[in-house]
Amino acid sequence: MKTYFRVFICFFYALLISCEGSFDADTFAINLRYPEPNSKCEKGVPNGDKLTLPFQWEPQGDISSVELILNDESIAIEAFPNEEGLFEFEFNVEYSTEYSWKIKSNEVESEARTFQTPSATPNDNNVPLAVTFDPNVIVGTTQTNSKSITVNWSGDDKDKDGNLRYDAYWSRTDDISPDKNAGEEKNLTEATVTFSIPNFNPSEEYYILVVARDLENSSFNVFKYCQSCPN
Repeated sequence: MKTYFRVFICFFYALLISCEGSFDADTFAINLRYPEPNSKCEKGVPNGDKLTLPFQWEPQGDISSVELILNDESIAIEAFPNEEGLFEFEFNVEYSTEYSWKIKSNEVESEARTFQTPSATPNDNNVPLAVTFDPNVIVGTTQTNSKSITVNWSGDDKDKDGNLRYDAYWSRTDDISPDKNAGEEKNLTEATVTFSIPNFNPSEEYYILVVARDLENSSFNVFKYCQSCPN
């Protein structure tokens, strides 16, 4: 009788632990799979002026219903497993836009992730704007007693895809080009450049060429500077 009682107590205790565990919040989870952070949206399909993107995730536990939270907007969805066993929902997104997304259910919600959609197709890609120079140039002295000049400008790329870069060149002659110059600074992400000018002459004219470019197109502008020349 004592042995039977001990077995019954152990069985009841194990059953109690099992029941408690079935309500543990950790048994529910939603693991995001795609788009991945820093994704290039290579699975997206062009759809007019939109991009149809598959949102994919892997649920853990018996999760009844879910919704897509995209840039704080709640979107009711019906998702089905794909060939990889991941739940998937397709939705149209804008080009050249940063998104934050997560999947939310009554039981649990996923972490939030961000991704950037690409620009439109290269043939429709906007050309970066030609830069506009700030006429106020900063002249300083370098460690070699040469003079340095710092030139600033403003520019923009309507694609807003994060690919805008600047290549800057300087010369003493007006036939300046990327192949013919006295110095260069390339792949700049900020709209400023500093050049060290040997034998700087305040009465001499200097030319600054800045090329604004993205992955497909480019534009340029040239700035003429002279510290002491008459206007």
